[in-house]
Amino acid sequence: LEQTVRAQEVRLAELEQRGGAEPGHQAGEIILSGEGAVGYFDSGKAGAYPDGEFRIDEAKLFLDARLLPTVFFFAELNIREREEQDGEEVRFGELYLEIEDVAGAWREDLVNLRLGRFDIPFGEEYQQRDAIDNPLVSHSLADPWGFDEGLCVYGRQGRWDYVLAVQNGGDPATRDYNSDKAVTVRVGVEPATGLRLSVSAYRTGDLEVEGDEMSEMWFGNGVFIPLGAPETTRSFEVEMQQVDARYRWSSGQVLATLGRVEFDDDEPAADHQRDGWYGSLEAVQDITPKLFAAARYSRIEMDDGYPMVGQGDSGVLYGPAPPQVESLWRLSAGVGYRWDRRFITKLEYSVERGELLDGTDIEDRDLASLQQAFRF
Repeated sequence: LEQTVRAQEVRLAELEQRGGAEPGHQAGEIILSGEGAVGYFDSGKAGAYPDGEFRIDEAKLFLDARLLPTVFFFAELNIREREEQDGEEVRFGELYLEIEDVAGAWREDLVNLRLGRFDIPFGEEYQQRDAIDNPLVSHSLADPWGFDEGLCVYGRQGRWDYVLAVQNGGDPATRDYNSDKAVTVRVGVEPATGLRLSVSAYRTGDLEVEGDEMSEMWFGNGVFIPLGAPETTRSFEVEMQQVDARYRWSSGQVLATLGRVEFDDDEPAADHQRDGWYGSLEAVQDITPKLFAAARYSRIEMDDGYPMVGQGDSGVLYGPAPPQVESLWRLSAGVGYRWDRRFITKLEYSVERGELLDGTDIEDRDLASLQQAFRF
């Protein structure tokens, strides 16, 4: 990457000496950046870190390049992710072309396009999932997020903004096994200074059990999987709706989320339809210009139960009989210190409790975390 940048700088310098750079290109139009986090995590015996461990919690590199005055290329390389419990697998995250101001000067910022692999634009929390942006170490219990291949149209007019995305929906990064696509719609408004409201809707479309296997949308620290037997279940689908509200003031903010999720598959021998709701309430307050405190309560209620990981061992989700979680809640509280906007230390304790469909209590998942987040 360094050699590429140096070579381009030499090329741009030569062009400038001869009378200017090529049309649409100027010096400094390739940006290399990155962010990540390291820390120590210690959970109860039923949690993901029962022995306590130092972790590279997150590591990402970004390449942002201007191809034309309003055309950009963006690539994200995920060296390490929180959800990667075991092993090390470097893979691409977002990777897309972006065309801005399609409507031109007539309606600036009204229509923009994104094509490739990008974040599923459902809700608001996904925009602050990275460690450097998240005021806490943990996320909300539901934490709906994911990235998928597709086409996105977004824009803003006055106080209103919108996003419409059509994506594959299933897990494989290079194939789609069903013509029924995932669709996401979000409409937001800022009716007053500091206040933002938005409404989102998402559907996976029909996902093939044999090909897609699982959804690209994450929920409850796991993905959506079929409940029916592989021999008799051909497809499954998920629909979600969510309302977000945020109010900011000079030294803090409060955020609230309320959502609904519906699941079904087509196994003929059993009814696997599931309906549930989820929500979260988060508050962040500066104590001094550098020291801040944050807390978040989140909850999921699922009628008839559904496999969810939470702060437990993710391996149970893919076992022969994943436990059916009926109720789950999490309370997280922590403090942070901003040495700089690019270097933040966070300390958090997160309590998680719940109940399985058979009445068994979920416990021993509490998590203590010390994290150093950074950006460059």
